[in-house]
Amino acid sequence: MKANPIELLFRLNELEVPRFISVRNYQNKNGEVSNYTLLAAVEYGKAVAKDIIRLQNVRYPDIFKEIARKELLESLIKNSNETTRTNASIAQSESYMKLGANSRVHLDSRTIMIWAFLRSKKILVKGNYKPSNPGAVAKAKEEIKRELRLSTANFRQFKIVNIKEVAMENKILQIVV
Repeated sequence: MKANPIELLFRLNELEVPRFISVRNYQNKNGEVSNYTLLAAVEYGKAVAKDIIRLQNVRYPDIFKEIARKELLESLIKNSNETTRTNASIAQSESYMKLGANSRVHLDSRTIMIWAFLRSKKILVKGNYKPSNPGAVAKAKEEIKRELRLSTANFRQFKIVNIKEVAMENKILQIVV
């Protein structure tokens, strides 16, 4: 079934309970092409609350991991409260206008984004990424996110113009611009 991006947006924003959707052949800015299984209509606030509890209930003997744990916890607590949010969090929020539970528009570029929880990803074509050399605490943060399966680390956004095909509610939508 052919659909335009606006139809996809309406369908996504009609979802009231979490539903699986599949985004196929999505190409990111680095040229990587992947298939994604996403869970749409998931409340980010609930994910934050669960992740705070997970981080509060663990301690690490490794100094870098403990510093990383504390920084992750502090960030989640701080940014979940309107009065203590960081400037970076405020700037990020002010860069977007929410269109619905699963979508928002970037105000400067006018790019419409889909926002959902990542369940799985299969890379079809590898992209070209710059090499990175993260520090010990940054590496530890990534390890903790994986070990504790922090839900907040799995939210992703997708440019609607880069989406070619979506499967949802037993329908395959071929997105035609």
